[in-house]
Amino acid sequence: MEINDNVRFEKNTGAAVSMYGNSKFALKENSSLVFQENTCSVPGGALYVSAPSIRFASIRANARNTHKCFFVYEKPGVSYNDWNTKVEFRGNGAPAVFATTLMNCAVGSEERSDGHNRILEWPFVKFFYKNGSMSNVTREVSTDPVHITYRKTDWDVSPGQVSIIYDTLLRYGPYHPPRSVNCDVETVLE
Repeated sequence: MEINDNVRFEKNTGAAVSMYGNSKFALKENSSLVFQENTCSVPGGALYVSAPSIRFASIRANARNTHKCFFVYEKPGVSYNDWNTKVEFRGNGAPAVFATTLMNCAVGSEERSDGHNRILEWPFVKFFYKNGSMSNVTREVSTDPVHITYRKTDWDVSPGQVSIIYDTLLRYGPYHPPRSVNCDVETVLE
């Protein structure tokens, strides 16, 4: 979707915009994209992004992404810090944005001294509470986990036996993953 001027998605129920595959917002210079008071019963009241994954690239080797971020700018090669556009999330159900992965938005030159890229923490992206005060990316953005660790012994049970599974979800950046994980259990022969 090309954003040439001022575009607003307001008071939608369910994700205001759902993006799949290589869909993206092509932001033009001096454009404005606003998501206001959109709600959803699951993460992503304003924006739901089912992005292609980078299965064969590690988080540290993301400078050569095969897919592009769901936000692109009319001037290729310009740093996110220098985009002359505006994207605002105002009073949406939290988290306002859900993306299966944000790794497509990472650039190899980003500073990672604190362990994460600054995806969606760019100067042109702002998050606000309903009352107008500033919110933050940690509260407003959720992703799928990028790695799940578990105790193998939790899975060693007889058919039909109830088992409690303890796991740890490792996530990309400061974003919190959804509160539940769906998994299929198959017989694995070793």
